[in-house]
Amino acid sequence: MKYLIILLLLTSCSAAHHLNKFHKKGGKIEPIEKVVTITDTIKGKDGKDSIVFRDVLVPCSEPIIETRWKTRLELRFDSKRFKDSLNYHKALAKFEGRKSVKINRIASRVQKIRISKKQNK
Repeated sequence: MKYLIILLLLTSCSAAHHLNKFHKKGGKIEPIEKVVTITDTIKGKDGKDSIVFRDVLVPCSEPIIETRWKTRLELRFDSKRFKDSLNYHKALAKFEGRKSVKINRIASRVQKIRISKKQNK
C-alpha cells in the first residue's frame, strides 16, 4: 500500500504540465491590476486611535479562457433558439403549403371556367 502511494505521487502530472497544456490549447494569461483597500489602525501620542485607509494597486494574473465548450446557459439558449426557429420554419412551411394549395385550387377553377367558355362558343 505504501509503495502504491509513493508510485502515485511520482507518476502524477505537475502544475507546469497543466500550464503547458493550457498554453498549447490557446489559453492566455493577462496581468490585470486590481485596487485593494488596506485599513490600518494607528495609536497616536495622545492615546486616540486613527484609522488610515490606503488604496494599493496589486498586479493579479488572470487567465483569459476561450474554450470551444459552451457553458450550460449558452447551451440552453442555443437549444431554445434552435427550437424556436424550428417552430417558426414549421409554421412557415405549413402556411406556404396552404397558400400554394389555395392558389392551385383557384387556378384549376379558372382553367375549368375558361375551358367551359370555349366549349360553349
